[in-house]
Amino acid sequence: MNLKLTHLYLLLTLMLIVFTCSLVSIKYAEKYLQEKIKNKEKKTLMDKYLSFLLPSIALVSFFISCYLVSKSLLGGAGQYFGIYFILLVTLILFILNNSVLKDESVKKYLKGKKFSVIGMLMISGVSALVFGFIDNFGLSLGIEALDHKFLTFFLGPFSTDTRFIPEKKAIARNLVNINNWTNGKWRSVLNHVLRFKEDIRKIKGTEELMEDIDHLVNREGGRPLEIPKRIYETNQVKEFVNNIKEKYDIINDSKAMIGNTFSNVLGAILGAAIMNMFRYMTKYDGTYTGDSKIDDSTWVQNLNSYLPIIEGFFIAVGCLIPVFLAIAMKRDTHNNNNSKAWGFIGFISLVLLIMLFLSVKGVKSMNTQDKKHSLEKTLLDMKERLDISEETEPNLNEKINSFIINLASNSNLNSSTQV
Repeated sequence: MNLKLTHLYLLLTLMLIVFTCSLVSIKYAEKYLQEKIKNKEKKTLMDKYLSFLLPSIALVSFFISCYLVSKSLLGGAGQYFGIYFILLVTLILFILNNSVLKDESVKKYLKGKKFSVIGMLMISGVSALVFGFIDNFGLSLGIEALDHKFLTFFLGPFSTDTRFIPEKKAIARNLVNINNWTNGKWRSVLNHVLRFKEDIRKIKGTEELMEDIDHLVNREGGRPLEIPKRIYETNQVKEFVNNIKEKYDIINDSKAMIGNTFSNVLGAILGAAIMNMFRYMTKYDGTYTGDSKIDDSTWVQNLNSYLPIIEGFFIAVGCLIPVFLAIAMKRDTHNNNNSKAWGFIGFISLVLLIMLFLSVKGVKSMNTQDKKHSLEKTLLDMKERLDISEETEPNLNEKINSFIINLASNSNLNSSTQV
C-alpha cells in the first residue's frame, strides 16, 4: 500500500475518533457541571466554555476529515472511499442523535438557560452553512462514485430496449466502457486524432496518439464497444450502438439529480444531530427567555422576516466551501488560485468559530423574574394558539388569567420585599 495513503488513513481515523469522542463527552461534561451546581462549587472559565470547546472540536475534526478524504481520493484511494466515509459519519451522528444529542437530553442541557441574540442568529446561519457544506460535499462524492453502477441499476428498468433483452449484460458492460471514456483522457485522444488525421491515413507520426490511447486503455478502462455475435448476424450493429448511446445519455443526464438525492438523504439524517448540537451550544430553542432586552429586540421580533435570507446566504457559502476546497487542493506553481481558495476557507472558518464563541459567551442563567415573564408570555401565546378566550372557553380563560395575575402579584411582592 502507498505509504502516503497509509498516513492519510491513520490521520483520518484519528480525526474520526476525536470527532466522536468530543460529541460523546458532552454527556459527561454536563453531568460534571450538574454535580458542581449541586455541590455549590464555583464554575471555572473552562466550565463556562465547555459547550463551545466540545462542539467546536467536533466541527474542526469533521472538516479536517473531509479534507483528508479529498486528499486520499486524489492520492489513489478507492472509488467508493468517500462514500464509505460519509456513510460512517452519518451512522455516528445517527447513533449520537438518539443518545447524547436526543431531544430529551438536549432539553436537560438547556434548562434554566437563556440564549443571546447572537446565539439565535448563529443557529440560524451556521447550521445552514454546515448543511450546505454537507450537501455539496456529499454530492461531489456521490456523483462520481455512484454514476454508472448505481444508475444502471436504478434507471435500467426504465430504459430497456425490447430488441436487445438477451444482450442485457453486454449493454451493462458497454455502459461502463462509455463511462470510462467520459472520465478518461478523451479530450487528449480527440485532440491528437484531429491533429494527426492526415498522418493516421498514412500510419505515420502517431506516437503521441498511441501513448494517450494506451493510457486510456491500460489505466482508465477504455475499451471498444462489445458487439455480441447475434447483433452481427442480424445486422443490427448500428441500432445496438445507438441504443447504448441513448441509454448512457439518460444515465449521464440523471447523474447530478441522483447524486443530489444521495447528498440530500445524508443531509437530512446529519441535519438533526447538527441542529441539536447547535441548540446545545446556543441554548436557543424558540422559547421566551423572559428577558425583555432579548424577547422584545427587533432581531427576535422579526426573525421570520429575515430568516430565509440568512439561511439562503449561509447555505450558499456552505455549498461553496467544497468548491474552494477542490481548487485549494490543486497545486499549481504558475498561479495563486489555491492560496486564494485557502484564504477564503480560512476566513469562513474564523468567522464560524467567532460566532460560535460569542453565542456561548452570551448564554446566561434565568433568574426567577425571567422564568415568570417567560411563563406568562408562553401562556398568552398558547391561549391564542388554542383559541381560548372569554367567548370560546370562559372557564379555562379565567383560570389562566388568574394564574397570570398571581404570577405578576407574587413578582411585585417579591420586589417589594427585596426593597
